[in-house]
Amino acid sequence: MPDIRGAVTVASVYRTFTYNRTYSEAPSKATTDPAWAALFPLGGTFFTHPKIARNVSTFSVYHQLHCIDAIRQGYWAVVEAAAQGRTPSDADTPAMGTLPHIRHCLDLLRQSIMCHGDTTLEVVDPRVKGVHGFGVKHRCRDWGQLVHWTEQWNDIPPEEDA
Repeated sequence: MPDIRGAVTVASVYRTFTYNRTYSEAPSKATTDPAWAALFPLGGTFFTHPKIARNVSTFSVYHQLHCIDAIRQGYWAVVEAAAQGRTPSDADTPAMGTLPHIRHCLDLLRQSIMCHGDTTLEVVDPRVKGVHGFGVKHRCRDWGQLVHWTEQWNDIPPEEDA
């Protein structure tokens, strides 16, 4: 596994998580889909780099976000089919929202969360008898820096960025 130290510098920042419905609502060409697209680097997530990635590569976090978006699309396809009284099928879902892909994504995300377990404390909210995860400050990587770095190195031919 290549050592990215020295080649990729991403500062730590503190962020308080807040709920943003845009990312969890039904796919929409006007709002939700552009918001998801804006999370990713212009030009795509695949890159090469002379020190750390001589072969076309991506950072796992981009794959993980892709998986969350796939689950979102699959979820809303099922909701829409059920609202119309139909049994959902793969024909209802975009390719990335199919059952085999979602199963792959669920396990990938499970392992990633366990690997990078966020140990920020979340205080129980007695009103919900649990935690909701929002309003708590987390130590994060500077997302803008990571996206910017990727954009500097993702000038690979389009047919390879699929």
